[in-house]
Amino acid sequence: MDDTVFVFENFLNKSSCQSYINIILKKWNSFQNDHFRFRNWEKKTIEITSDPIVIKVKSFLEEQLSVRLTCSQAQIQIWPENFEGGLHKHDSEGRENTDFNSLIYLNDDYGGGEFYTEKGVCYKPKVGALTFFNGAINMHGVKKVLGTHRFTLIFWWTNTVKV
Repeated sequence: MDDTVFVFENFLNKSSCQSYINIILKKWNSFQNDHFRFRNWEKKTIEITSDPIVIKVKSFLEEQLSVRLTCSQAQIQIWPENFEGGLHKHDSEGRENTDFNSLIYLNDDYGGGEFYTEKGVCYKPKVGALTFFNGAINMHGVKKVLGTHRFTLIFWWTNTVKV
C-alpha cells in the first residue's frame, strides 16, 4: 500500500463511542492530581487488544481492502486539550514490525485535532469514523487539540500476507 488514507465514516455508533470514552475517562480522572499524566503514554491509554472491537475492525478491513491482518495492539487513547503529535511513522520503539494503523474517532466536539500526513492529507475526525493507513511509511501526526480532549481507538496491524 502507498500513502493512501482510507476513511470509513459511521463505522461505530455514537453510543458505542461514548462507552469507550467513559472507560478512558475513569482512568484519566483517577490521575487528576498527577501533573505528569499529560506526558505519560501509559496514563493516556488503556489496552483493548482482547476487546471484540478488534475482530469487528479486522473483519471489516479485510473484506473492504482485501488485506490479511493481525492486530499487534489496540488501545483506547486520550489526546488532552492543547496537545499535538508531530509528524512521525511507526518504525521504532516497539512498532518496528507493524505495517498499518487504524483509528476510530470517538468524539469530534473539539477544535483542531486533525489527522494529517506529510504528503498533504488532512482529515477532521468525525464520531465513529474508521481510518486505515500505512503507519510504517506514512509520516503522520495530530494537530493541536483545542477546547476539550480528543478520544480514539488505535489499532496497530501486521500484514500477514507479505508479497
